[in-house]
Amino acid sequence: MTQTKTEKKNTLVNVLAILLVIAIIAAIIGFVGKNNALNDSAAFSAQVKELTEQTETLQADVDEKAASLEELQTKLTEAEAQVEALTKENETALAELEEVKASLEKALADAEEAAKQAAADLEAAKKEAEDNAAAVKAAGDDALTKAKEEAAAAAKAAEDEAAVLQAQIDELTKKLDEAKKTNP
Repeated sequence: MTQTKTEKKNTLVNVLAILLVIAIIAAIIGFVGKNNALNDSAAFSAQVKELTEQTETLQADVDEKAASLEELQTKLTEAEAQVEALTKENETALAELEEVKASLEKALADAEEAAKQAAADLEAAKKEAEDNAAAVKAAGDDALTKAKEEAAAAAKAAEDEAAVLQAQIDELTKKLDEAKKTNP
């Protein structure tokens, strides 16, 4: 029996020794794991802090971009309103331009018709003026001939009268010379 007790004790001691070795190994592994976990935790904390800072920076950028986007959206809305207003103005101006174009085309057609009529009237007036000029020339030629005849007759009458007056002057001059001789 003693051997069985001794064997039991040895087995118990062996089991306890193995358990002690296992516990020591587990403690070593635990301490190493804890150290690794602490190192990993510190690294993860640093990464979390860095990522948090990056997130905050990115969030600030996102907020800035969102504000810029809102501003651009407002400008786009204003630009769209301006484009719409300009489009309406353009359509109105185009309609007015079409009216002016139609009016100008009508005025051009009227002007062309008036020009044709004026050309016809001018041609008729020219013909009438030529006819009148021919009649005036004929009348002028007749009047000139008559005036020449009258002028020739008047010249003849004036010449005759001048001859009569010269004769009277000569006669008076003789009488004056005789009177001077008689009355010195």
